[in-house]
Amino acid sequence: QMGIGVLYLSTITSFDWKNYVPSKPLSLQPSDDNAPGTLDTPKGEEKPSSCFIDYPERDIHPGGEEDQNFQDMHGCEGNYKQCPSWGRCQEGKLKDCADADGVYEGLHRFVPNENGDGCEVSSEAKELVGMVTEVLMGMSAAQTCKSSERVNDADDVLLVDDAPFPLFRLERVAQQVREVNREKAGLMSPDFLLWLHPTFDSDSVRFGALSGDDGDDFDAVGLESGVSPNSLPLPLACTLKLVCWELLGYFATSAWALLIFSFLKVWFLVCQYPVYSLGLLAFWKVVCVFRTRSKHRAKVRELFGTVLEATYDRLSECEDREGYAALHLRDDVGFSMYPTSFLQRDFLYQHVWPRVILEI
Repeated sequence: QMGIGVLYLSTITSFDWKNYVPSKPLSLQPSDDNAPGTLDTPKGEEKPSSCFIDYPERDIHPGGEEDQNFQDMHGCEGNYKQCPSWGRCQEGKLKDCADADGVYEGLHRFVPNENGDGCEVSSEAKELVGMVTEVLMGMSAAQTCKSSERVNDADDVLLVDDAPFPLFRLERVAQQVREVNREKAGLMSPDFLLWLHPTFDSDSVRFGALSGDDGDDFDAVGLESGVSPNSLPLPLACTLKLVCWELLGYFATSAWALLIFSFLKVWFLVCQYPVYSLGLLAFWKVVCVFRTRSKHRAKVRELFGTVLEATYDRLSECEDREGYAALHLRDDVGFSMYPTSFLQRDFLYQHVWPRVILEI
C-alpha cells in the first residue's frame, strides 16, 4: 500500500530539484540615508516618483536638470497627478510647499508631509493659528458679556444677525495677539493674518469685511459657527446672567406660543359653532355677574357690623346729646378704618354707610 501511494504522488507532483536555488532572505539593514527600519535599495537607485505634474512648468530650483522623458524615466505611463495644493513639483516629486508666497520672512506656511505626497500646516503656523484663535475667543467672550475689555468702537467690530460671533478688525486682533504674547507674535500684523488665512480651519475661524459685503477685500476676522458658544471663557457672573436671560426668553416664547395656540383654537370653534359659542358666552357673562354681586353683598355684610359698632361708640361719647353731623361721623369712621386706601373708603361711603344710617 505504501508503494502504491508513493507511485501515485510521483505521477501528480513534479519538482525540479536539480535547478532549485534557495531564495535570498529579505534584508532589513539600514539604507544609505540612515533611515532605520527601511528596505535595502541598491546604491544609485532613486526613490520612486509620485508622478506629479511639474508645477510651475519651469525648473524651480537653480541648477536642476530638466526631464525631457518624464514618462519613460519615471515609469508613470501617463498616470499623471496634479501637484498638491500649495506645493511645487519637479520631476514627478513634491519639492516644497512654498507656492503662492508660502514663505513670510523665513516662516513656512505649509511643509511636505512625511509621505511626500501632500502639504500640511507647519508647526510654527499651527502655533500662531492657536494663539489667534485663543485671542478671538477672549474678544468674543468680552463682547458677549459686554465687559470693559470689549471693543466699543463700532468701526472695529461687526455683528451680523445670522452669525453667532462678531467680526473684529485685523488691526485690533493683531494688536491683541502681540499684547498676549510679545515673544512669539513679533510678526503679527494685518498682512501676516491674511497670509495665515489658508491655515485656519474654515469651521472655526472666518474672514470677512466690516462693510458686510462679501465682495470687498478681507479686513476683519472672527469665530465661525463651528465653535460652540459654551467653549467661550465666560466669567461665572456672565454665565449666570446669560442663563437667566435664556430662561426668561424660553418662558416668554412658550407663553406667547400657548396664547397664540389658544386663540386660534377658540377662533376655530367660534367660526364652526357660532350659536353654541354665543350661548356659552352669554352663560359665562351671567355667571360672572352673579359672582360679582355675591362678592359685593358678602363684603357689605362683613363691613356693616364693624361700621355700625364704630358709629355707636362715637355717638355714645357725645355728652350734650346733640349727636354727630352725619358726614363728619362718616368721614371719621372711614379714615379710622382705611387711612390710606381711597377705594376702600369710597366703597364704605357708597354701599355700607347708607345701611348704617337706616339702621341708626
